[in-house]
Amino acid sequence: MKKGQKVTGTFIVVGVIIGGIVFLFRSGTARIGNGNTLQAQVAARSLATAADQFFTEYSKLPGVPGRVTTDSGEGIRLLNILMGNKPHDAAAENERFIRFLVLREGRNNRGGVIYDSTGSGSAVGLYDEWGNPFTVVLDTDGDEVLEFKLGSKEMRLEGRRVAVVSPGRTGKLGTSDDVKTW
Repeated sequence: MKKGQKVTGTFIVVGVIIGGIVFLFRSGTARIGNGNTLQAQVAARSLATAADQFFTEYSKLPGVPGRVTTDSGEGIRLLNILMGNKPHDAAAENERFIRFLVLREGRNNRGGVIYDSTGSGSAVGLYDEWGNPFTVVLDTDGDEVLEFKLGSKEMRLEGRRVAVVSPGRTGKLGTSDDVKTW
């Protein structure tokens, strides 16, 4: 391993930790009382931060469609790219195998990353505490404007490359219990 790679990897891990802590303080105390919501917020923020750090490192976002869910083929590919895993063409995207994304392991398709049963370390999904996949919206045209539909609402987020949302306890996007990164 080259000296610069180790420093970059350490910097990224520290950045994810600091980003998660800052997000928790910015999100206020009203939501902190609910452990499930808190865990989902940490996962959503970590995923968004990892995609931004990937962009910083490679000057591009991972080559997946502009909207994916973390239980679909392209969403799973995104997870493996950001986790520095070798399967699913992740090596072609993240050629230095940098671990931009580190999340806790879930169980029964709830509360974290689900890994394949072969022990290869390949992710097969990411779910919130209620068993819902996260939706990731990426700025595929490079204008730092995200336009998408969330439930029945039209969303426009400026100055962003990535947004992540979970439908929360209700399982429906566009409701007041959504866990989101904006």
